Amino acid sequence: MLAIGNNKYAVRKMSIKNEGDSRLILMHRLISGVLCNVEVDHIDGNGLNNRRSNIRVATHTQNMCNRKIHCNNTSGFKGVSWCKRNKKWRSYIRLEGKLLHLGYFYDSKKAHEAYSMASILLHKEFSRLF
Repeated sequence: MLAIGNNKYAVRKMSIKNEGDSRLILMHRLISGVLCNVEVDHIDGNGLNNRRSNIRVATHTQNMCNRKIHCNNTSGFKGVSWCKRNKKWRSYIRLEGKLLHLGYFYDSKKAHEAYSMASILLHKEFSRLF
């Protein structure tokens, strides 16, 4: 097992032919047949769940859409933060590296609803709402 940040991944040690060397290979890359230059995404976010039905090839942007909620999140919702200046909840989403403002809301749940609708529309199957 290999830990990268807060994520844990299954690994396998493989020998490299004609070099007498060995290195660790991430299991999800081995199973998907993708070893380099492309990202592999765990649909459920569990790096140890390497069933073929749970892994898919993704761009870096798609993989970032499928991230879990940040550990320092205070609203309890992805894409929602408190705006001190307006004294309202702010809803936002990233698209192609740019931050899109979705609006200000009195209720954090309403702000999350705005994020959820935008995420499903923009990120499609890579959308993660929590």
